[in-house]
Amino acid sequence: MLKLTWPRAAAWRVHRHHLDRRAPAGSMLAVASRLCGLHAQVMSSAELTVWARVEGLDRRAVQRALWEDRTLVKTWAMRGTLHLLPAAELPLWQAALSINRRYLRPALWQKYFGITIEELDCLTEAVAVALEGRVMTRTGAGGGAAHRIGYVRRQARAEQLGNHSEACRVHRPFVLRT
Repeated sequence: MLKLTWPRAAAWRVHRHHLDRRAPAGSMLAVASRLCGLHAQVMSSAELTVWARVEGLDRRAVQRALWEDRTLVKTWAMRGTLHLLPAAELPLWQAALSINRRYLRPALWQKYFGITIEELDCLTEAVAVALEGRVMTRTGAGGGAAHRIGYVRRQARAEQLGNHSEACRVHRPFVLRT
């Protein structure tokens, strides 16, 4: 039987996170995948996380992957916080996160946002239509979608769901339906 010590576990984590030796140039997406996303509540944190792990990373690489190449997506993921995930893995993350009961508690959606799960599903569909082929702010996508579906009495709540000015490509993964 293998005996696992704390120093051995820590060494394994350091290695798996590419903190003992940087990954080769050009492996930014593989590193983001291996880390299960880059925490991006503050964008510079995600940039520094990957810079510390990938050899010779251009300082604009994350921005380019996110906004030009579209190989990274910024979305809510683990713990309900913003992460950068490889775009090719987004369906996997959406499927995994969609079964988390934390996000499907009807009473909490009603209490904090004044919206039912059914209304949230309808709003999510409208957001997907609003985002089709373009980048919008959360406020623009939420408010525009609410207006599109005649959700006037709760438009303020929809805008509350999108109260940041950062541009996003996707809505919360736990409510998107495929």
